[in-house]
Amino acid sequence: YRFKEFEWVLEQRLVADDARVDNRFGIATAIDGDQIAVGADWQDCDLTANCGAVYLFRFNGKVWVQEQKIGPPESARFSYFGHSVSLLGDTLAIGAFADDCPKAEACGSVYFYRCHGGPWVLEKTLNAHDPSLSAYFGSAVSLSGEHLLVGAIYDGCGGVENCGAVYSFELS
Repeated sequence: YRFKEFEWVLEQRLVADDARVDNRFGIATAIDGDQIAVGADWQDCDLTANCGAVYLFRFNGKVWVQEQKIGPPESARFSYFGHSVSLLGDTLAIGAFADDCPKAEACGSVYFYRCHGGPWVLEKTLNAHDPSLSAYFGSAVSLSGEHLLVGAIYDGCGGVENCGAVYSFELS
């Protein structure tokens, strides 16, 4: 595309139906056809700070309408669920980069949700195969076809601290 030949016109300004101060709504966005996913990684859950949320919108032919809000399966304090999102058809990947893993603190997770004509439902949680303390696995996510890329911005690389890594996965 040659953008200088196009003019971008504001269609709509999206906000959460339960907007609060410091939610960081819009920290991550993804669009696929008539669906939008928006991360708000500082959204509080009940009495837990910064557990995060993802808001799902659908275009009804005239405007974008919020259809669902997804919070983390476990309200882990400071997990930053929704810091990254990727949307591909009926699959939604959500990064929670500071989520605790079974083997390491704040190693990060990626949650997979599916939509089969109803609400989005959690189907799988993914952690790095070699989780390390504060690697921030899930700081970025990207779905394309049968491939997933996951950023881990503070992952170590052969003795080099915080150099970062990208994990590439293929659906089997």
